[in-house]
Amino acid sequence: MSITVPTNVPQPMQATLKFYLSLPKVSCTAALYMCHNYGSVGECIASSVTTLQRKAKMAEWRAREVHAYLRRDFCAEMTPQK
Repeated sequence: MSITVPTNVPQPMQATLKFYLSLPKVSCTAALYMCHNYGSVGECIASSVTTLQRKAKMAEWRAREVHAYLRRDFCAEMTPQK
């Protein structure tokens, strides 16, 4: 399978790419697809497993794991403080 989105990410998308790459089970290729196929991180977070699978070009099991991770409750006390 070849990558059908641009591999050079414009400067405004760099932070978004870094976010997607920080997610467990998201490959470099999937992160590129996510950058180009979602209008925002919020749109990605709100998407279904099927949509995530289609837009990120990933297997169903991987999309399920990413989907579950994005919906997991996090303890606010464990986040970095300013």
